[in-house]
Amino acid sequence: MLAPKTLWLKKGAPIILIRNLTGKLVNGLQGTVHDITENGLIIDFPSCKLKVPIEKMKFFVFSPRKNCDVATRVQYPVKLSFAISIHKSQGLTLESVAIDCHQIFKPGQLGVAIGRVRSSQNLQVINFNMKKCVIPQPPDVINFLSEESGVLHDDRSCCCGQETRLTDSCSLTAQNLTVEEIIEEVTELDEQVQEDEDFDLEFDDVIRMIDSTPSDLPDLPNDLNVEDMLSSLQCKNVQTTKQLNTNNILKIINQTKYIQFCKQEYTKLSKMVEDLKIDPSKPVQSKQQTEFYSKVHEYHTSSEFRMNCLNFFENVIFTEEHLHICFNISVQIRKYILGKKAELFPVSARKITDIGGYCVAKVRHKYMEKKTSYMYKTDESSQVQYHEAVLAVNVIDSLKVEEYYIQQTTSNTESLLDISRRQVQNRSLTNISEQVFTVFQRLTEKCLEVLIDEHLNKYGSNLYQVLTDNIISDNDLNQQFCTVVRQSFLQKEEFDETCQSGKLNDSIIGTIYKKIIKLFLMEGYAGVIQC
Repeated sequence: MLAPKTLWLKKGAPIILIRNLTGKLVNGLQGTVHDITENGLIIDFPSCKLKVPIEKMKFFVFSPRKNCDVATRVQYPVKLSFAISIHKSQGLTLESVAIDCHQIFKPGQLGVAIGRVRSSQNLQVINFNMKKCVIPQPPDVINFLSEESGVLHDDRSCCCGQETRLTDSCSLTAQNLTVEEIIEEVTELDEQVQEDEDFDLEFDDVIRMIDSTPSDLPDLPNDLNVEDMLSSLQCKNVQTTKQLNTNNILKIINQTKYIQFCKQEYTKLSKMVEDLKIDPSKPVQSKQQTEFYSKVHEYHTSSEFRMNCLNFFENVIFTEEHLHICFNISVQIRKYILGKKAELFPVSARKITDIGGYCVAKVRHKYMEKKTSYMYKTDESSQVQYHEAVLAVNVIDSLKVEEYYIQQTTSNTESLLDISRRQVQNRSLTNISEQVFTVFQRLTEKCLEVLIDEHLNKYGSNLYQVLTDNIISDNDLNQQFCTVVRQSFLQKEEFDETCQSGKLNDSIIGTIYKKIIKLFLMEGYAGVIQC
């Protein structure tokens, strides 16, 4: 019986479910015993982030020969799970895995086991023996994978190893099948006919698209350079056959058809943008952006777009390279339209936003990982690392403020529109205080002083290192950052009773400062180079 007669459990013991309980609590889900009460077990399932009570269930033993249940048992639907078989682990995604190869007996078992873990860093393989564990696949499998695919037939004769005409197959079926089976066969044929009719209707719609191609399309804007769009698709350093084929197609493009295709795409995409009803006086909501890109994706996978592409490259064998060219032309037209729409917004609403909040959040995340890594290590060195990480997280948290606080206290009101636009649906964007924002403004000014053509010609590829050394050695900027950190941290200690501060010293502030500076320069420098 699946459920054991005696179940030995204690708090913290690893278990595995042996029954489907809900849509999330399914057979094979692993957890740990959180508590054992008089009313049952309380199991913690980390992958689902749930702690749920588990009650006893009734298990049955069914006898096919007697066609009835011959035994029952009432037991908790769990088993101890210090280890599970490779077969049981199929379909699971595990954080860490230790694989015992001692009893591997089938081809591919080891591969299935290794595929369960997310990262090779959390994988351990023991009792590995090359001769016993790496079992070659049977010759039938190798032959099947090496053979070329044959011609497929509607009557499935290609799979049966014999070719018969459809009329002969129907005649044979009529002679050997029962009346019920013949009715079922006829029903399947009717369904096939209905599918064919549906396909014919869809094909008729496509044919109508050919006949309804608009002839009075509006002219393209003068600043939309269609020649530059084609030039951008040319691959200068050809490495693949696809790139070579694309270049060859671009050389013989019909300019009249090309202009007509651009007009169709411009008209279609402009209509999609206008349907959003964007008001330049208000921020664009994420819902509007999602709706727009969903419509664009739907259009690019539609028969209408496909037919426009076929009209563009008529009288040729249409390939993936042709579709690649059409898609990228459409993307460039879409970017042009969105760029023109963005110009309607006031200049103040389009100010370049600093990435200070992102850098603060990213450095905090790194310290949180360090804190988690050293939390359960008992040696003195690890505990020192742990407490430094805790202190660093508290320091960085003191630099953050809530969005509503910024709206009430900021002196830079023009940035509020962009802050609101960048917020995700759950309003989880990391916001920094006004004082920290000032530090990042000063940092940006310092970067712009160094990132000039003269220095680029002088230092070349070493410009980033020169910029990093220049910023880190700026004592005024460093002192400004230290002052802001100390003020923010002391204020947090005063109002936050849960803040376990530790001893705030220049070393921890300096380390945080360097991490934030390097991340800021890495992101900002890349953005300047791209521009």
